[in-house]
Amino acid sequence: MTHRAAQPWEAGLFDGDENVIVDFKFSNSPKVTWWFDHHQSAFLTPADAEQFRKQPGPHMFYEPDYKSCTKLIATIAKEKFGFDTQPLADLIHWATSSTERNIRRRNPPSSLRSRPRSSPW
Repeated sequence: MTHRAAQPWEAGLFDGDENVIVDFKFSNSPKVTWWFDHHQSAFLTPADAEQFRKQPGPHMFYEPDYKSCTKLIATIAKEKFGFDTQPLADLIHWATSSTERNIRRRNPPSSLRSRPRSSPW
């Protein structure tokens, strides 16, 4: 599977009792029982987005305001399912911080983008 503008799911892939997609494109397969994503590009087609909006399912979660899927999953696990995330607080913080650092590297502030490549900043 790759992130591309085409259906990444092979026929027969979702063959378990529970099929989960995390931090990856939405699938309209009725066999997908859990889905978590936060990317603006989560839906390949407007029809997929519309299907999700109309019938998201009890375990289908899309929150584009989140920067980290780890944080999204932790929040949902705690708020909707009563999971105690405290023992994992350091890991959640690390994963969220790592994601945010990567975003900053790809999208530096405009004041840094305008600097010549020879600049140490």
